[in-house]
Amino acid sequence: MSKLLAGLPLGIAILSLIPLASCAQRVPTIELELAGTEITLEIARSDEEMAKGLSKREELAPDSGMVFVFPAPRATCFWMKDTFVPLDALFITRLGLIDRIATMEPLSLQSHCANAPVLWVIELPAGWAAAHGLKEGDPVGRAALARLQGLRRR
Repeated sequence: MSKLLAGLPLGIAILSLIPLASCAQRVPTIELELAGTEITLEIARSDEEMAKGLSKREELAPDSGMVFVFPAPRATCFWMKDTFVPLDALFITRLGLIDRIATMEPLSLQSHCANAPVLWVIELPAGWAAAHGLKEGDPVGRAALARLQGLRRR
């Protein structure tokens, strides 16, 4: 009995860390309005977060996705290795213009590249851009651009 009681504080300490572990795995998100629709985007800033992206996901909510935040404008390409859901990739310039919209097929190794250097890429469910009337050359809007610019300052 005394051995059981001696281990009790350690057990309580370990159990108290479980909520912290689940909080640490939460992905930061941002909400912004694009084409008149509120969307929720997971934020990918680090090389590791960008490499993982939305891979291994089996579903994606209709108005959700991921935003990739680059430290400086860059020519970039995306592919769908290990990604099970079809996606639209919106390549966005520093001025907040949609440089390119690429609809990407699951598990494809085909590269989808920006036409010009971009600061952000937003991935949403495939067909989202067309369904909301977005096309290449469109601005994302002042409020959305301000929110995206704020991501670079953190």
